[in-house]
Amino acid sequence: MVIKTFYTKNGKEYTKNETVYTVYDYPYNVISWNYTTVRKKGKRAIAYIDSPATFDIETTTINSEKPYAFMYHWQFCYKGNVCFGTRWEEFTKFLSKLGEYLELSASKQLVIYVHNLAYEFMFAKDFLYIESVFAREPHKVIKFNACLKSDYLKTVNRLDVSRETFPHFEFRCSYFLSNMSLAKFCENSKFCIHRKLEDTYDYKKVRTPDTPQTGTELAYDYNDVKGLEECILSKMDDYNDTLATIPLTSTGYVRREMRKACRADKNYRELFESLMPTPEVYTLLRKAFRGGNTHASRYYADAIIDSVYSMDRVSSYPSCICSDLYPMTPFIEYTPKNFTQLLSDCNKKQNAIIMQVTFKTIAVHDDVTVPYIDFAHCTSFSKDYINDNGRVLSADWVTYACTELDFIIICNQYHFEDIEWLCGYMAKKDYLPAPIVSTMLEFYDKKTQLKDVAGKEYEYMKSKNSLNSVFGTMVTDICHNEIVYDNGEWTKVTPDLIESIAQYFTSKNSFLLYQWGVYITANARWELQKMIDAVGWDFVYADTDSVKFINKKHLQSFKDRNDYLLTKYQRYRNYADRQNEDGTTTRYYLGVWDDDGFYKKFKTLGAKKYAYISDDKDKKTGEIRKDVLHVTVSGLSKQKGAAELERGNGIADFKIGKLFTDSGRTVSYFNESNIHSITITDYIGKESTFTTASNIAIVDTTYTLGITDEYSEIIGRNFIDNCE
Repeated sequence: MVIKTFYTKNGKEYTKNETVYTVYDYPYNVISWNYTTVRKKGKRAIAYIDSPATFDIETTTINSEKPYAFMYHWQFCYKGNVCFGTRWEEFTKFLSKLGEYLELSASKQLVIYVHNLAYEFMFAKDFLYIESVFAREPHKVIKFNACLKSDYLKTVNRLDVSRETFPHFEFRCSYFLSNMSLAKFCENSKFCIHRKLEDTYDYKKVRTPDTPQTGTELAYDYNDVKGLEECILSKMDDYNDTLATIPLTSTGYVRREMRKACRADKNYRELFESLMPTPEVYTLLRKAFRGGNTHASRYYADAIIDSVYSMDRVSSYPSCICSDLYPMTPFIEYTPKNFTQLLSDCNKKQNAIIMQVTFKTIAVHDDVTVPYIDFAHCTSFSKDYINDNGRVLSADWVTYACTELDFIIICNQYHFEDIEWLCGYMAKKDYLPAPIVSTMLEFYDKKTQLKDVAGKEYEYMKSKNSLNSVFGTMVTDICHNEIVYDNGEWTKVTPDLIESIAQYFTSKNSFLLYQWGVYITANARWELQKMIDAVGWDFVYADTDSVKFINKKHLQSFKDRNDYLLTKYQRYRNYADRQNEDGTTTRYYLGVWDDDGFYKKFKTLGAKKYAYISDDKDKKTGEIRKDVLHVTVSGLSKQKGAAELERGNGIADFKIGKLFTDSGRTVSYFNESNIHSITITDYIGKESTFTTASNIAIVDTTYTLGITDEYSEIIGRNFIDNCE
């Protein structure tokens, strides 16, 4: 079959007629192939075919009382040759034929990339023999290994031999590799010319394997797998990888670069092993770990506020890695004599202290706009408490695990009658080892040199992704749950903590310490808190590395803070220099506070729920668009949310109880089922009977803006009264 396809070259779109094959006329015997280097898997060495394959399916969802879905079309690409099919029987026959030609077995496998593998896994798994699944969470599949079931091998007369000789395949998720949508992955891959053709299908139409597809729809199917193949080849070329060496996730690239730098330092391994935490220390570190500080002022929530300024810290986490202090000696048991000694020890910059304490009869000061203690990280608390959108306003008692930085903030914000010491450990702080800091700065330097350089967009995106991925590598839990999949059932297996720690620190591939990740976010929260305190009552909203406030005078506070930070960063070379075309040099600093926008109007209903109006500058044309409405709500499409508000009363409609009918939000229904036949009538009235099995039904749903009753009771308190 010949179809008209679309591709992009030098920013222009072209069309081309391409041959698309079926399982029956695919050129199996004319495709050249070789095995690449091997990857050891346990005691077995697996050789991979040197070229990646790609796979994708199209599905229809039936939104009934119990929603379900089924596949009506599949597409497969190997070495540029695309195969189309409509039924699972065709797909398994195709894999059988391809596997026979490539001489696949348990020790010789073909790698097949799928963008969002978790989705395809639910549809395909019953038609394959699943040997192993690697997942971070149930249903979040990163990789799985499979071979064909014996039922599908009758045509090649291989039923009398071991399953080891059956064709084997390793399916990998390209979303985890790229951390981007397929459209973005294609856009940011240098070899990709077959970009994703968006807005082609009307997925609300019921289609079956017998429903005719339009030329545009077939082109969409073609580009999805052809473009993904080009993306994977781009990734392999970028880092001179084979399918045996390419990482499974985007953070793998950064981890590899940092590991190489650390191995080059003859003293690093000894330092790493010396800092191995005891099980007790590691347990407390896990409890003390906390992400970014995101919160809205209860005094301004649910009100439209005029003239709001926003300041953002440039590369907050990378800056913390380069210029802040971290535990650099083993943690030893620590018990203070009294509160005075505890506070004194916490205020000494060289001390890293992790602790678990119980605060008794605790209440926040009225002038505190962002209560620091979050219930999510309290190991226990009393029934009598007042809640500010997940934060402790007051309680009879709370038990909390934290670092010394968190403890100082808590002491500044709250008054409490007593404190009970439960356990604690102390280490000495210093700067992170040179290999880590230097690698971090190299990433930042590359990003700086490439920013806004014509023709270097791809390289810039790559360097930016590297910079942003470093933090993720440093907060990996070394004792995470093992996710086990067995015949449709997902279970979490908790490994032995002692064994996990010992295994991690004896592995030659391990080089990062969990305690450093704990302190990256603690240091970032410390800097954020300084500026929250600086704006005081005028604080409106904060999220990890940004502060929003009223009153222009506070811009001076950020300028003053930057003056201090610049002095510090000059000393530790926390910057990158860039040569300008006119021969001058511009210095770009990590960790300084930068203008993030001015909002004519702003309204928040709590963390991750806000809307604002601003004048926006188009990045490509430079054109200023006046009074643009933006919506940021976790779980709500920004574009669709803003559009729906615009159709009504604008930001005034951003209120409790607002129903977004076209929200971009979906609900997933996981349906486990054996292989069976169904009969469906499509949107043109054509009836079809075909085979299906387990599936995911993804159904559009509405979104209603809401807050808890507890939060409703405390927001909107009279500002003047509280000032008094």
